Amino acid sequence: MCGIAGIISLDRQPVEPQAIKRMCDVIAHRGPDDAGYVFFRLSENKLGEGGYWCGFADAEFKHINEHLPVFGGDYFKEETSKHDFSVGLGHRRLAIIDLTHYGHQPMSSSDRRYWVVYNGEIYNYPEIREELKAKGHV
Repeated sequence: MCGIAGIISLDRQPVEPQAIKRMCDVIAHRGPDDAGYVFFRLSENKLGEGGYWCGFADAEFKHINEHLPVFGGDYFKEETSKHDFSVGLGHRRLAIIDLTHYGHQPMSSSDRRYWVVYNGEIYNYPEIREELKAKGHV
C-alpha cells in the first residue's frame, strides 16, 4: 500500500509545496520506504512553452535518491522562492518488488511530458518492458 497526494490550482492561486509535504507526512504509514514530490508551473500558451517542473526527494530517503535534490534543501528553497506552482504531486512508497531508486515516484516519461503517481503493483512488468522495447519506447 502506498500513499498519493496532489493539489491542482484551478483559481491561479499558487500551490504551496509545504502543503503537499504535510499531506504526505500524514499518510507516511502507507509508505515507509520513500517519499517524492514534483511541482509544476503550467505553460501559459497553447504550444506548451514556458512550463517548468522540479522534483525532490524527502531528506529521510536521500540514501536511495542521491540523484535528486532534497525537499527543504538549498535547491528547493531557491526554486520555490522564484516560481509559483499550479500543480503539486507527492508520493509515499511501500517498496514491494523494486527496492531500488527506479521505483521512486512521482515518475515521468523520458521526455518529462507525462507524470504519474500511483498506488499499485505491476506484476507483468518484464513482459510489458519487452513489448515497449520492441516498439522502440525503452
